Amino acid sequence: GWWYFAPLSGGRCVCMFMTDADLVTARARSPLDGWNERMQRTLHVRSCLDAYPALEAFTVCTARSQRLDRMSGPRWIAVGDAAMAFDPLSSRGITKSVEHGCRAAGAVLEYLEGDDAALERLADRFAQEFGDYEQMRRAYYSTERRWADAPFWQRRQVQETVS
Repeated sequence: GWWYFAPLSGGRCVCMFMTDADLVTARARSPLDGWNERMQRTLHVRSCLDAYPALEAFTVCTARSQRLDRMSGPRWIAVGDAAMAFDPLSSRGITKSVEHGCRAAGAVLEYLEGDDAALERLADRFAQEFGDYEQMRRAYYSTERRWADAPFWQRRQVQETVS
């Protein structure tokens, strides 16, 4: 997987390890042990965390890429993370939500002015956007070669087909 660390005010920090759920405890007695074992093997995160108290508990949550099967219906449309969620590595969550809000405002105005298909057209564009994002995500992840023997990265390599 990959690590994220940021210092916060008040002597606090946020530190995340992004990986697949089945890999968290693959070789550890507990999820916390798995976290600590992996953190000790890092080069940069470990030294950043030295200034903070040892981790005693943590939260596990999903950050997978996903989208609604249906992003609009009669008199409603889902936008931002309600419509689709992008991998945190893409760093597109906030900008996507703002863009969706602006685009949805325009579609709602069109709908209120009598264009009954405006919300559905926007939902179709959102679906296309998610498809484009998935292609981009696969391409970016597949370029990473530094950890070729790590299961997380192996799973994200594009498999080339032989003709």
